Amino acid sequence: MRRYFYLLVSFAVWALIMTISSCGPDTIGKCGIVRPGLAMEFASSAADVNNVLTPETESRPDSVLKSHIIRQQYLDFIFIALYWAVFFLIIGRSLIQAQSRAARIFGLLVCIFISVAAIADILEDVAILRVICGGHRFWPLWFGAPKWMFYFLTMGFSAALFFLRPGNLFRTTQGPGFSWPVSISGVLLTAGSLAGLTGLAMFLLSCRHGEVIGPSSFLTGLPVIVLMIQCFRNSRSEPSMRT
Repeated sequence: MRRYFYLLVSFAVWALIMTISSCGPDTIGKCGIVRPGLAMEFASSAADVNNVLTPETESRPDSVLKSHIIRQQYLDFIFIALYWAVFFLIIGRSLIQAQSRAARIFGLLVCIFISVAAIADILEDVAILRVICGGHRFWPLWFGAPKWMFYFLTMGFSAALFFLRPGNLFRTTQGPGFSWPVSISGVLLTAGSLAGLTGLAMFLLSCRHGEVIGPSSFLTGLPVIVLMIQCFRNSRSEPSMRT
């Protein structure tokens, strides 16, 4: 459990780094998405790429913004490994090891969906780096849309961990004060999944509400904190147990 705790801390710290690195000027973007990093993930033409690299207040692409997005993609490769490990090793595996058949099914789906999302995310980053450098036959949209779809599906099925609370992870006795955040975490993951999938569908079908996609993924914040506390308590109560 101690390794799980350190993994969750690393994930939280890197998520903060990714959030800070994504800060920058709003751009023309695509279908109302003004954040350059997110808008680039849905670029499907040279015009989309130029719009992402052009701040709202400018008339031509900004070289500083270009280097900013390139740096963000390299940081994302590390983030992919971390979020895959959190969902696969902690959430998915904990559900698979549970006694409940439903929990095992949910765990298997979490492991499959997050693996597909991670692979699509890697290809998306490669595509972004290529189009920024002038290659226009390998569009990020081809991988960005599947990545978000499977990531939000992963969030939805991960909610089962907080509702079913398998004993292999939630084995230490918790008071009612901690039980509420656990339940709320399940609700947040479900809400984030539904909001993200709805926003993604609206964006792809009608080019609207794409701005919902990014914030929906932030609803993993409380669940990660809850897991961090739980893993820390487990490591304190059974320090000799290996995970």
